[in-house]
Amino acid sequence: MAENDSLNVVKSLNNFKNFYNDPKNDLNDYIEPEPAKFNVLQDLSKLGIDVSQYNDAEQMQELRDEQDGRVSPVKLT
Repeated sequence: MAENDSLNVVKSLNNFKNFYNDPKNDLNDYIEPEPAKFNVLQDLSKLGIDVSQYNDAEQMQELRDEQDGRVSPVKLT
């Protein structure tokens, strides 16, 4: 497969499905890793983002409680 042959996957959903479901695809044995846990307060502060500029006191307390494990994160179904 030429390097640019897979670029057509952005043109249509069928191209995407065909490419990734093809057993002869170079990437057919790729296992997608689990996403890493994201801690809003710690991770954004490492990037230099102060979330207190964008959240009120109640929201900040909720983030701290969630960080400390006192509040279960909302699960989307």
